Amino acid sequence: MSAIVSAGIDVGYGNGKAVGRTGNDDELRTVVLPVGAAPVEHLTKNVNGIPDPKGGELVLIATKLWVAGIDPMHLQGFARQTHANYMNTDEYMALYFALLAKLQLDRIDYLVTGLPCQDFLNGDMRSKLPKLLAGNHFISTGFRCEVKNVYVVAQPIGSFMAQTEEDPSLLEREDRMTLVVDLGYGTADWCLLQGDSLRDNSSGSSKAAMSMILEKAAKAISKDYDNIQLSSTRLEGALKRNEEFLELGSHNVDFRKYLKSAAREVSRQVMADVATSLRHERDAIDTVVLTGGGASLFERATRDTFGGSQVLVSRNPVLDNARGFQIMAQRVGDAMAEAQLQQVA
Repeated sequence: MSAIVSAGIDVGYGNGKAVGRTGNDDELRTVVLPVGAAPVEHLTKNVNGIPDPKGGELVLIATKLWVAGIDPMHLQGFARQTHANYMNTDEYMALYFALLAKLQLDRIDYLVTGLPCQDFLNGDMRSKLPKLLAGNHFISTGFRCEVKNVYVVAQPIGSFMAQTEEDPSLLEREDRMTLVVDLGYGTADWCLLQGDSLRDNSSGSSKAAMSMILEKAAKAISKDYDNIQLSSTRLEGALKRNEEFLELGSHNVDFRKYLKSAAREVSRQVMADVATSLRHERDAIDTVVLTGGGASLFERATRDTFGGSQVLVSRNPVLDNARGFQIMAQRVGDAMAEAQLQQVA
């Protein structure tokens, strides 16, 4: 029997993330890509007037050539998709294909991905998404990938699974209450788990997320610096490049203090939404796990709101969901293989 190929993919509003593995012993393949995706005619040009993909992946979407996994600043007329129908868009599929291409696995037996909590619990994408992602995909003229089985979970479950790999004590007691808060670009999502069981009535999503922080910070910077124009995309790029200052015209802006100021307001709003969703719970939250790109910016509000709880900030917040999804995919594959062996025996 050939080794099981498993993968976890997180096609987010801010980045695309993927983790793949062949068997239990192979090294993990990890990919993090910018969210930019558009037909190639939207690319900026080099000095010779030729479209420059800037390291993005060229993929085929309905026989049309797209570039995906590229920094949005290199796309002309790019509009980021942050709505609930994102999973039905060509932009979503282009980024998904780019992640598959970067993983360089021509077969994936089991793939797990996630949806924002609200969409997972209340929408129809939970049943639609596996049909979109599974199949024999012609990614580009030189690469194809067959994805055989796709499973969908609530987004923060991936981070929970990744955290339990580092700290198995989270699963030692069936009554342990663990709140996982995933602070992404387009949504902030939270799941409450009792042991390893999802308490869906106390889980949810909020649109108050990193995108709102970036927009508020960009407006504040513009106001303080001669009303100079600044997009949230450019501000996000400086943050992802781990820069200390943002060169803006003739100014050198300490942009991080603006992000912290905006985060104080937005994080209080998110934590108020989270606390409201937990109002019917009769037991205290033992542990709060913070993950996602905005995790560090929400830590203070989390500690203020859940002062009696242990608060853990993920050490790898960007990749946690994809890693956790891959762990789940591998376990499903192992269980299926074991069942087949027992049938043969």
